[in-house]
Amino acid sequence: MAGDRSIVVAEIEYLKPDPLYDEQQPYSIASRPPLGIKRTNIMQVPVKTSIHNSRGKKAQFSLNVNGFEWVDHPLNFDVNQDAQVNDYMNEMGTFLRQHLNAEKVIVYDYVIRHQREKNQPRPEGVSRKVKKQILGAHIDISRESAISRIKLKCEDQAEELLEKHWQIVNIWRPLNGPVKSMPLAVCDSRYLHEDDIVASDIVLPHLQIQAYEIWYNPNQAWYFLDQQESTEVLLMLSADSITSIRCAHSAFEDPKTKTDDPKRQSIELRCMVFY
Repeated sequence: MAGDRSIVVAEIEYLKPDPLYDEQQPYSIASRPPLGIKRTNIMQVPVKTSIHNSRGKKAQFSLNVNGFEWVDHPLNFDVNQDAQVNDYMNEMGTFLRQHLNAEKVIVYDYVIRHQREKNQPRPEGVSRKVKKQILGAHIDISRESAISRIKLKCEDQAEELLEKHWQIVNIWRPLNGPVKSMPLAVCDSRYLHEDDIVASDIVLPHLQIQAYEIWYNPNQAWYFLDQQESTEVLLMLSADSITSIRCAHSAFEDPKTKTDDPKRQSIELRCMVFY
């Protein structure tokens, strides 16, 4: 049917099958690497993927079943202004604690992204804190690295908190909805096989994080929310102390996007949730 948007076929970048990964773990170094060391050994391959439109079906998805869900929440702050980011983090931490009926939520990190082309430098006047979109299927953090982050952040309280049921939950929100360029796709955890997931190291100046790259598997089920508004917040489960539910995700180029459509801007919070 002309104009049917129930399924969009678009390219998602997956980890390239290569014998290299029989010998080396995928890695990426965020800062300038030592002489003679490549910045990354991650090779990706684009695969045309059927991505199901969740518009009109948001209520069918649940964080603790699918690994993601969409919830309605107003955008009350201009987070492109540094002074308002902390207020936004505090508000969303309170919202998440109430929404998940959790005992404690710690918002420990955030990232603002402004879309730009693959090799396009950061535009003049844009803060170095502002990152570009990620084109590649991945999961942000492993359970083992999540434990390390909790120990680092919570210090003396960490041992007690780690005895509880805990989760790492990301809160992703477009800042200039409706999203018409580079929407975010999420993979239903029920169809993400353990063999599809490959541990990778992200080396930052101050710490190292284990994340996951994703192999393509035709049995995976991918979803997005067409024309996602700034009031439609996406929750994604990255790690859980008692289940293997987790959300692989990636930006993708929507074939419907026009050249003059606004470039996507977004904010993502990373939260420790304790029950």
